[in-house]
Amino acid sequence: MKSFSLRSSASVGVSFLLLVLITILSLNCRKFDLGASEKTKKDNPFNVKNAKEWWFGEFKKSTAYRQINENSPLFVKLDNNTVNKIPSWKRAVEYKIGKWDIVETPLFYSEQKVLLPSMQALNYEERLKVANSTITRMLLIKLPNDSVVVRTMTVVPTLQYASKINYDISGFRFNKFLKDFDGYIFISDWSGKLINSFNIRKGNVGKKLKFVK
Repeated sequence: MKSFSLRSSASVGVSFLLLVLITILSLNCRKFDLGASEKTKKDNPFNVKNAKEWWFGEFKKSTAYRQINENSPLFVKLDNNTVNKIPSWKRAVEYKIGKWDIVETPLFYSEQKVLLPSMQALNYEERLKVANSTITRMLLIKLPNDSVVVRTMTVVPTLQYASKINYDISGFRFNKFLKDFDGYIFISDWSGKLINSFNIRKGNVGKKLKFVK
């Protein structure tokens, strides 16, 4: 487990949180080395059906799909160096945010490291409850230039918040934040590279996390 320090920043409203995350995603968009195939056909709507076709027909065949960032605090080292990440397409949803078309699916890992910043005082059972309450989403985002980027969003509740809602935050989505959420949001690319992270209190961005090795 990595050690953590917290850097204070001004608290902003939950309506700005979505804008912050969108800006982070936009600034860090990484175009995959797929040549012309990195773009979808303009005439096709980017819905769940077409996103799934792009996923299996393009992205899973690319080098980007196989990349692993071993320097990420989210990295899990296994004997075969492989962690299976499985999108749940049956529970995928589609929506628009501005000019972006987004398909979001639950994402499950064969092995996953859950970061629990500022939870050192919790005992093992309490940490396990938080880890089991954590959810991860895969975001396929089609940009105005027709390129598609892949991001993962991991949502970690505090123990107090998790217990308040019976350890179920499955209703949390990128376009549907729980307004009173207390916890942490981690945004990473498919390789596991951590792009940004936020400490959320009562639905507001309170502190930005800084990772220290």
